[in-house]
Amino acid sequence: MSRRAFTLLELILVLAILGILASVVAARLNGLRGTQGVEIAARQVAEQAQRSRHLAMQLAEPVRLRLDLSAPSAEVRVLRSGGTAEPGDGGRALTALRSGSETLDASFARDDRVAVSKAIDILFWPDGRADPAGTWTIATEGRSATVRIPGGPQPVVVAIDHEASHAP
Repeated sequence: MSRRAFTLLELILVLAILGILASVVAARLNGLRGTQGVEIAARQVAEQAQRSRHLAMQLAEPVRLRLDLSAPSAEVRVLRSGGTAEPGDGGRALTALRSGSETLDASFARDDRVAVSKAIDILFWPDGRADPAGTWTIATEGRSATVRIPGGPQPVVVAIDHEASHAP
């Protein structure tokens, strides 16, 4: 009965190939995680914008949406003559925007002007208008997503850029 064993060279070669494959897979998964983080943050911005617009129209009072990408959080406040109040719609006033460790940047485009910021302030009026209306781009290194907030009561639109891009 003859036994065939692997040589040391064959074992080292197999381990080297497995190491290369593992590093390629890890790099690919890391890139996907960054894309998902930006996409999740953009969708959360859009959801909070829709919620704020709905609250303003329902309560007949202005509602401020403050997004702080350095925290990262979204805060919805109803503006009243005596100050600000909780939304009162059963949702939380302060919401965490994303999970993950990537740093998000935001830029706002309105007409021909573009501003880069870590904070986004949008005021929604009882007639459904948003001020400022425009396109917010949320980006991390290599990935971006846009959230278009129209001036009137039209729905908020999210577009995800799945191609690599440069952060603002």
